[in-house]
Amino acid sequence: MLTKKAVSEHAKKLDKFVAEQLAKEVRELRDERASVQQHVSKLDDFVVEQLSTELKEFHEDKQELVEQKVKMVAEGKRQLAEAKKDFIKRAADKVETVVNTVVRENVQQFKDDITAARENDFGRRIFETFANEYRSSYLNESSAVKDLEKSLLAMKKELAESKQAAEEAISATKLTESKLRIAEDKYNRKETLDSLLKPLAKSKRDIMVDLLESVKTSDLEKQFNKYLPSVLDGAAPVADRKPLTESVTSEHTGNKTVQPSSEDVEQEVIEINQLRKLAGLSNK
Repeated sequence: MLTKKAVSEHAKKLDKFVAEQLAKEVRELRDERASVQQHVSKLDDFVVEQLSTELKEFHEDKQELVEQKVKMVAEGKRQLAEAKKDFIKRAADKVETVVNTVVRENVQQFKDDITAARENDFGRRIFETFANEYRSSYLNESSAVKDLEKSLLAMKKELAESKQAAEEAISATKLTESKLRIAEDKYNRKETLDSLLKPLAKSKRDIMVDLLESVKTSDLEKQFNKYLPSVLDGAAPVADRKPLTESVTSEHTGNKTVQPSSEDVEQEVIEINQLRKLAGLSNK
C-alpha cells in the first residue's frame, strides 16, 4: 500500500502536470486570438482600400462626363456657326430670286385690284347720284323720318366705336400684362446670370451661357457650380491656371451677355414700372 507521503507526491506531480497543460492551452488560445485579430484587421484594410478605389474611379468618370459635355457644347457652337455661314452664302441668290418674283407678282395683282376698285367706286358713285336724285324728286320723305334715320345712324356709329374701344382696351391690357411678365422674368434671369458670370472671361462666359440656356432660373446657381470646374479646366493646364479675380474687361459684342450699367438697370426698372401702371397693377 502507498503511504501518505507517496500519495502527496503523486498529487503534487498531478497538479504540476495540470498547471503546465492549462498554461499551454491558454498560450495557444492567445496565439490563435491574435492571429484571428490580425486576419480581421487585414480584411478591413482590404475592404476599405477597394471601396476607396471604386469611389475614386466613380468620381473620375463623373468629372470626365461633365468635361465631355462642355467640349461637345463648344464644338457644337463652332460647327453651328460654320453651318449658318455656309447656309446664308448658298441661299442668298435663291432667296433674292424668289423675293423678286413674288414682289413682281404682288405688284401686278395690286395694280389689277386698284383698277377694279376704281371702276367699282365710279359705278357706285353714279348709282348713288341717280338714287339720291330719284329719292329727292319722287320719294320726298317727311323731316321726322329723316331725323330718326340720322339719330339711328349716329347711335349705331357710337355703339360700334364704343365696342371697338372696349376691345382695344382689353387687348392692350392683355398685351401689357404679357410684356410685364416677360420683362420681370427676363430681368430676374439677367440679374442672376450677370452675377454668376461676372468673374469669367469672355470665351468661357459664352460657353457657360450655352450650357445654362435651357436651365431654369431657380437652378442657375446649382448648375453653374457644377459646370464651373470643367469650363475653367478647358482654359489652361492646372499648373498655368490663374485664380479668378473680380475685374472683368467690358466688351461690346452684338447679342452677347455684357455687364449692365446702372443707367441700363434704372431704365429697365422704369420700363417695368410703366408696364405695371398701364396694366393697372400699381398705384404709384
